[in-house]
Amino acid sequence: VLTDSTVVTATEEGVIIATVTDTVRILGGAYVAENIVWYAQEYIDSNGEMAETAADSAITALFNSGTISGSTTCSNYTGRYSVDPEGIFMVELTAIAPASATREECSGGGVLAIQEADYLAALARAVTFESTESSMDVSDADGNLLIHYEVVETE
Repeated sequence: VLTDSTVVTATEEGVIIATVTDTVRILGGAYVAENIVWYAQEYIDSNGEMAETAADSAITALFNSGTISGSTTCSNYTGRYSVDPEGIFMVELTAIAPASATREECSGGGVLAIQEADYLAALARAVTFESTESSMDVSDADGNLLIHYEVVETE
C-alpha cells in the first residue's frame, strides 16, 4: 500500500528511476531472514503475467539491519526497512543507480530494461510475504503473487 506515490520510468538512455515519496508497506509476515541474498526467479510483468527472470541476469534483494539493497542487473537499489508492532514490514526505497557495467539490453526498450521496470513496479505493490529457509513469495493486498524469490546455491 503506497502512502504517497511511486514512479517507475524508463528513459531514452535506459536508466530506470523509481521514486517513492513516502513509506511503502511491504512484506508483512512472520519474519524476513537477514543476510541472505534472495534471487527473484519470477515476477509479475506489465501485462499481469508471471515472467521468469531473463537468462544471464540476476535480480536480488538483501535485507540487513534495517537496510534493503539489491540489483536488477541494470541498476542497484537501496532503501530502509522496519517492522511495526503488528509485524508489518515497511520499506522505503531511497536510491536507484545504474550498475557499473551497463549492458546493451539495459538501454531503452531492451529486455533487461523492461524486466527492471516490471520488477520495481511489482516490488512497490507488495504488502505480504511467505517465506521458508530457501524461498519467499511476495504478494499484493489481494494475495496475488508478485515476486517469487529463492536462495541460490553457489559453488
